[in-house]
Amino acid sequence: MLLAICAFALTASVPSCRVVDRISAIDLTRTRLSVAHNRIEKFWDLHQRVPSCPEELPHEPDRDCLMTDGWGRSLKWSTGGKNVVRVWSLGRDGVSGGKEEDADLEVLLVGDVDKERSASSLADPRTVR
Repeated sequence: MLLAICAFALTASVPSCRVVDRISAIDLTRTRLSVAHNRIEKFWDLHQRVPSCPEELPHEPDRDCLMTDGWGRSLKWSTGGKNVVRVWSLGRDGVSGGKEEDADLEVLLVGDVDKERSASSLADPRTVR
């Protein structure tokens, strides 16, 4: 009985504090798109082609490798042959287009098949207008 009272008193006296603030949905989406881009580049460096689906991407330890946006929807994925991949989110509203948090965000990688390295890419998620 005394032990339970001491435990309660100890936990009741510790103020509630948040060590980590909550990340906004749009910032989480940007982070996950950036991580996806890095993983696509790693795949390109190994195979000189883009992955045909997200499941082919290499895992990065200690990184948020989830392929969902900050609103809980799967990131969209499109490949254009051997050297182009686009990954995007439809934003908060889940509809193409929009402004602010409703705007689409994307990363794009176009591999240079002659140089065996990604030639043109949007590493920072950008707002699609």
